[in-house]
Amino acid sequence: MSHDIDVFEAAPTSSVALALLQAAHDAMKAHYPRKWDIEFDPRSFALADASIFLACLSGKAVGCCALFLRPDFAELKKLHVAPASRGFGVAEALVGYAEAFAQATGSRKIMLESGARLHAAHRLYSRLGYQPCGAFGTHTPDPDSCFFEKDLQRLDDR
Repeated sequence: MSHDIDVFEAAPTSSVALALLQAAHDAMKAHYPRKWDIEFDPRSFALADASIFLACLSGKAVGCCALFLRPDFAELKKLHVAPASRGFGVAEALVGYAEAFAQATGSRKIMLESGARLHAAHRLYSRLGYQPCGAFGTHTPDPDSCFFEKDLQRLDDR
């Protein structure tokens, strides 16, 4: 059975975006209660000038991610796909869209932080060409975190 996946930029204040960003935070909090037991307001992404991308699977919003454009790189955050919608390529579609957006805005590299125990996410990032790297930006080394990067200039070589 074929599933149509549509990815698009959404207003960071839309109710669907806010709900999915909160779900992403809640999922991390479930895995890392000590680290993620912090107050989170998904509306802060609008204030931080993040681009929010939503993915719809067969017409229903089931995933999201945020992209922050930094001076030297783009940072992918809050990649989340509803558990019932995993395995259909939604995460790959979101990451691909974010990469193309970052590249189109002049970013040469995309970076992300992931939870150290999120092995399925690490396999996804590896399949998509991400390499492990050290802490970056305002992140600090943490045993609960893994960091990844991808050279966006290589996208032109395909």
